[in-house]
Amino acid sequence: MAERLGARQRLTGMRKCLLAVVLTLPLLLTGCGDNRPVLDGGHGQFASPSADRSACGAADADAAEVARADLDGDGATDAVRYVGPGANQDCPAGLVATVGGRPLFAAVQADTVVTRADVSVVQLPGRSGQLLLIKQTHPRGGFQARLFGYAGAKLEELTVGSKPVLGFVATDVQSTAFSARCTDDGFEVLAARPHQPIGIVPAWDIDRTTYAVEGNTVAPGATTEIADNVLDKQLRTKYREMVNYSLFANCRVPG
Repeated sequence: MAERLGARQRLTGMRKCLLAVVLTLPLLLTGCGDNRPVLDGGHGQFASPSADRSACGAADADAAEVARADLDGDGATDAVRYVGPGANQDCPAGLVATVGGRPLFAAVQADTVVTRADVSVVQLPGRSGQLLLIKQTHPRGGFQARLFGYAGAKLEELTVGSKPVLGFVATDVQSTAFSARCTDDGFEVLAARPHQPIGIVPAWDIDRTTYAVEGNTVAPGATTEIADNVLDKQLRTKYREMVNYSLFANCRVPG
């Protein structure tokens, strides 16, 4: 009997040791988890706060050039390069440039690689520095247009409410036709929306929304209906630039 009791006591000590390990393990794992990068929206790239943007710009200065633009308005063009995801494990995909001797970096959502053919230079009236217009083709069809600019010693995407200024265009479903053009005090977007009530044949109402740009901040202005009950055939003839998704054709910089 004494031997059996002694065996039970030794087994109880082992259980206490195992219990201590079980209780400690989650704390150890939690501490390790704090050092893991945060994924941005499920796109497989690092979230922007985890990267030192100056370091990203300096490290990737030899990336492929996709455009030359006068970002700061000093009269000289600046080389803009694109670095894809994975080139630097601490940096997401993005644009790099050097302005005034300072390396700059702006993250670009890495759905597709950005090439020279995807980038245009835009000159807004009244703005000293030029903007970059990137047209990212989506792997499943369609595209997303993005605007980037330099202001306040930063190269960054121009957004409205943290979203791209222009909507996503899908090719596998019917997308809203729209176009964008520069104006004297910013730019405007024309967009079609289905006419209500729905008739026998498709028809559209056309809205104009104005946008003011101050630095890299975009402020939407008034939205005005400029046409009502436009039939499909009329949309494709009178508003061809919307059907073709013409973007800043009146203020693109040649080259």
